[in-house]
Amino acid sequence: AREGSELASRERWLVLNKLDLLPADERNARCEAIEAALSGKSGGAARVYRISAAQREGTEALMYDILNYLDEQALLAAEADGQV
Repeated sequence: AREGSELASRERWLVLNKLDLLPADERNARCEAIEAALSGKSGGAARVYRISAAQREGTEALMYDILNYLDEQALLAAEADGQV
């Protein structure tokens, strides 16, 4: 039970991939519907990315945000351990 509450308190990222497979005129509506459906579940996602990995659309921003997030987490962990 403790692991579940710890997991529930972590930041969530929602990555909607394969957008290139949806008709262009349906993308926003479908993404918004998914985001709305998930927003009520444990606070929803802190960050939402709409990407097409195959077309490399939106992947660069996601990649840099992941790198920045990992750097921030490493710094916070080092501070908590008294290493900084």
